Amino acid sequence: MSSRIPNWITFAAIALLIADACAPGPTPDRTPIPVQSGTGKMAFASDRDGDFDIYLMNTDGTRPINLTDNTANDLELAWSPDGTQIAFTSNRDGNFEIYTIKADGTGAMRLTDDPGIDGMPSWSPMARTLHLRATAMATLKYM
Repeated sequence: MSSRIPNWITFAAIALLIADACAPGPTPDRTPIPVQSGTGKMAFASDRDGDFDIYLMNTDGTRPINLTDNTANDLELAWSPDGTQIAFTSNRDGNFEIYTIKADGTGAMRLTDDPGIDGMPSWSPMARTLHLRATAMATLKYM
């Protein structure tokens, strides 16, 4: 079921674009920045295999697992507040869209579908909404 993004989200996306334009760039050594879930695990995006994938590992650095092992770039991740899902940006279907995947690596699902670039997902504190940056009017497929 498709639904159009409300205007307030469009304005929020514009604000994020402005904030993003003012933010410092990535670190020169492309060191992954881990995102913790509160479950003893952390996730990060890394290009250690030639393209960016989402990895999950214990907070002590042991047992790294590639959750999104494919030839696309999967990056810009955000844990859901309950730690069961990870939202991320991927170009696996031709352009950058927002996806979610379960923390065990199953159930990848594309949430946006538009010709523009969607990215930088972030969950609301109660996980009722997912915020994103869009360069065009995004349409959520499912949420």
